[in-house]
Amino acid sequence: MDRMELKQRLIDFAARVFKLHSELKRRGAASYAEQLVRSSSSIGANYHEAVHGRSGAEFVAKIKIAEGEAAETHYWLSLVARAGIIPQNRLHSLIDEAAQLTAILHATSNSYYRNHGKNRD
Repeated sequence: MDRMELKQRLIDFAARVFKLHSELKRRGAASYAEQLVRSSSSIGANYHEAVHGRSGAEFVAKIKIAEGEAAETHYWLSLVARAGIIPQNRLHSLIDEAAQLTAILHATSNSYYRNHGKNRD
């Protein structure tokens, strides 16, 4: 997957999460709705900053932030499903996508280290 494909995938993911916003609010879960919108949109924003970074160190730092935001989004989606706010079968594809994005971003930072002979310290 190239950078443009991943950027689009991140935008699509954030848009899908955003569509849950009003439903979560209607179901009395406004704080979860706000947190999900923040974390899911932050993934793509940090990835965008990473690919336009000024240095390799900045690239990796932003990728790691994006990875953390993807993991956080996965957590919030899983919590919403577990709490029964939205049925898990309706959230399954979003939860799966959050896990995949976390793995992709983790692999991206690992590839950078491997390709540039850098230590992860």
